[in-house]
Amino acid sequence: MKLSTRFSSVNRIKKVVSIYGSSIDVELQQRAVEYNALFKKYDHMRPALLERMPIMEKTASNGHTEIVQTNGETEPSVPDTKHPPLVTQPANQANDLLDLLGGNDVVTVIQTTLPTKPASAGGELLDLLGDLSLSGGPAPAPSVPISQPPFLLDGLSSQPLFNDISAAIPPMTAYSKNGLKIEFTFERANPNPNIAVITIHATNTTEADMTEFVFQAAVPKTFQLQLLSPSSNIVPALNQGSVTQVIRVLNPQKQPLRMRVKLTYTHIGSPVQDLAEVNNFPPQSWQ
Repeated sequence: MKLSTRFSSVNRIKKVVSIYGSSIDVELQQRAVEYNALFKKYDHMRPALLERMPIMEKTASNGHTEIVQTNGETEPSVPDTKHPPLVTQPANQANDLLDLLGGNDVVTVIQTTLPTKPASAGGELLDLLGDLSLSGGPAPAPSVPISQPPFLLDGLSSQPLFNDISAAIPPMTAYSKNGLKIEFTFERANPNPNIAVITIHATNTTEADMTEFVFQAAVPKTFQLQLLSPSSNIVPALNQGSVTQVIRVLNPQKQPLRMRVKLTYTHIGSPVQDLAEVNNFPPQSWQ
């Protein structure tokens, strides 16, 4: 990346970085996505961000003697009596999407996405599920503490991940519009059959790539949902590839699964945003 500030043409560097956008190594994939975003959205800031950092000078005082030292030298053993202030996270940060369903029938969505949206973009989801009706009256929420987000991952490391019932669950098309197609495939988590693992496959039949692609989802209060990081934020044109993303849904009540999805992307320079409600999940995916 630092070489990109030394050469006038960076097309080859961009191609090398984009290759790792779908790497199975999570660390490589995350770095590649961040660098791609730097090239596309913050290119004007790239030279400043990647310039060489000067050596920082440190000042240590001991009584009446003041010593100025640079990095790499040994500092005198001066006891550090100052502690960094504790930063308390706002209580509502973990529940950014609590208003997705409107009113009190909400569910916490644990989401891990690519850092392509500014922090203020969370407010755009407030009405995502505002009109989703809940038939049969509200059911009690599962007694899972919100303060423990990794609940969907517990117990999955020591046993086979999926049951054989996965092969019997048919895939489904959740969305198909303007050349963008979203398909769902299903598995069932082995140690906890109440967890449905859904993999989305986004494909693009148009002649231009769909960039800055973001898939978001929310479910009624009787479920809990977790979104993992997508494989990329670019849906290649002409079905030359796909973007995949894993969703885990906890359904302790064994109720029919309902979901509202929000799709955001840029196509031929124009931003596109659409909402859709998905209700036709195969019974095998939630029973």
